[in-house]
Amino acid sequence: MAEHGVDGAFLQRFAGQCDLENGNEGVRRLRDEVGDRVREAAEREGRVFAIMRVIHKHFSLHSYADIF
Repeated sequence: MAEHGVDGAFLQRFAGQCDLENGNEGVRRLRDEVGDRVREAAEREGRVFAIMRVIHKHFSLHSYADIF
């Protein structure tokens, strides 16, 4: 990241893809792994990262709590 002048990374997460009640275990596992890699790379390179959570109004509060 530093070598290419990248100050940080911004990762977007969609709550619906993490909803375990709708059978999205595989998708959530993949998204979690991507998030881990982003965090690890940013920390290794001394850079920052942020995660934006996209939550749709139809998403239940119970499920919403599961993604944090």
